[in-house]
Parts: sequence; structure tokens; C-alpha cells
Amino acid sequence: MMKALLLLFLFALSACGTPNFQATVTRFHRDLPPKGETFVVRPQKDQAGSVEFDTYASQVISQMAAAGYRQAPAGKPADLVVEFRYGIDNGRSEIVTTPLYGRESYWTRQNCARMMPPFDCYTPPLNDVQSFTVFTRWVELSITDARKKATEPVKLFEGRSYSEGSNRNLPEVLPALVAALFTDFPGLNGETRTIAVAPDCCGQLRQR
Repeated sequence: MMKALLLLFLFALSACGTPNFQATVTRFHRDLPPKGETFVVRPQKDQAGSVEFDTYASQVISQMAAAGYRQAPAGKPADLVVEFRYGIDNGRSEIVTTPLYGRESYWTRQNCARMMPPFDCYTPPLNDVQSFTVFTRWVELSITDARKKATEPVKLFEGRSYSEGSNRNLPEVLPALVAALFTDFPGLNGETRTIAVAPDCCGQLRQR
């Protein structure tokens, strides 16, 4: 109930121009190399060959460059392999019931006033019921050291960023999800935190 009320409150704020997009971010890392290494961005198998992925990859490339890494020239080996995937669920319904208190009709007030002057009359509590759909939008990203020759790839970084809201249009919210994942990169190992991203971080962003 409290979570639903909070979501309704956030949606009301968004209608009034709330300034920040909020995402929950969790990151793990070890032996992340110093800045300056080259990287290449690749999809995971289930999203390989996707034009949509290629569109989102530009967001990851920009954030990696801002973090101090260099995109490897086409056809050249890269020091780091960056893989990411994205998605959105089918949504879930949230129902918020808010008690309402109001006056009775004029006729009822007049009759009540004659019976119990000088008191006024009020209706018993009424409920305002609102229903809305909440979607979970998410991004997962990993960084592997491509320079180390080993049987198993050496993962250096794994992170996840997700948010909940009424906007199911992933292209409108994914840039902010990626920006949140790279805020204070690489972050504290194992920490989960809520990160607020300004709407002007990523062009025209419809937050909720």
C-alpha cells in the first residue's frame, strides 16, 4: 500500500515537472584497469543483430568515453569488451484507495441542522480509487578484460540499473538508466543505491 502511494505521488510530481529521474543501481567490480584502455561494445546473444541495440549502444559508448576509456578503432582488438542488455517487463497493476471526506447535499444539511443545530452534517468516509500500470525498465552491463588469455573470461565489472514508472517507451528512459549506471563510476563494490539523474542529462527525456 505504501509503495503504491509513493508511486502515485511520483506520477503526480512528474505531471508538475519533477526535476529528476531515479534509478536503483547495483555494481560489482574488481581490478578495473586504469583509464585510457580501449573498449568495444557488444550485445549478448539474445540481442545480437538488433538495430535497437545499435541505437542504445551509442549511449554506452558515450558513457565509457566520459569515464576515460577509448573506443577501439573498427577492426582493431580492444582491451575491454563491454556487453550490455536491456528490457522492460509487461507491467503490473497498482490500485490506490484514498479516503475522501465531504459535505452532504444542501437538502441534507438543512434537515440535519434543524434536528441538531447548530451542527453541520458530513458524509461518511468515501474512497477515491485510482488504478495505473507500473513498468520495470532495466539495463545490465558487464566489462571483461580481453587481454588476459584464460579458459574463462575475466569479468572486471557487472552492474544493473532499473527504474519503475508508467512510461513503457524504453527509448525514452534507457539513456537515463545508462547515465545512472555510470554515475560515480565504478561506484562502491556491492553497493545498491538510488541515483537521481537530471532530465537534461540525455536530451529529451520523458521520465516516468
